[in-house]
Amino acid sequence: MSNYYVSGCVADGDDVSTCDDSVAQFWTLYRRNEEGLSEGIIDCMFREDAEAAMRVYKERDAPAAPKCCDGLRNQVNANRV
Repeated sequence: MSNYYVSGCVADGDDVSTCDDSVAQFWTLYRRNEEGLSEGIIDCMFREDAEAAMRVYKERDAPAAPKCCDGLRNQVNANRV
């Protein structure tokens, strides 16, 4: 399960609430922490932009392949036609 998710939001004066996309004024990228609590990372005018930001955060957090696998990966890639 990913720690990141996007939700539609509406602002009503000083309060912001999550909502269905059909009534959203903007979209927020959230990160769920170890305790299961969510924190807003970035607000975007379009869902597509929030989802693009989420992909960047997920890629950044993905564990890197160990260096020992580089040789094997190069061999596999060299054998592809």
